[in-house]
Amino acid sequence: ALIEYPIIGEIPEDNTIREAQAVKDAIIHTHQNAPAAEGYLKLAASICGTAYVPEQQQNWAAKVWNLLRGKR
Repeated sequence: ALIEYPIIGEIPEDNTIREAQAVKDAIIHTHQNAPAAEGYLKLAASICGTAYVPEQQQNWAAKVWNLLRGKR
């Protein structure tokens, strides 16, 4: 690591970030499938200590359960 701390995530450079900023919304809302959005979701999962599972890989039961719990 460059600064004596481990790198816990990486957000790829992506033009969709500018587009999300233009409409004043989070990239995970405006461009859910963008590489930068996935980078933010992976970073959040890392900080929370959970595994990142892309939404398209979840089975239907997990999607319903998350909806009922108020999660995306």
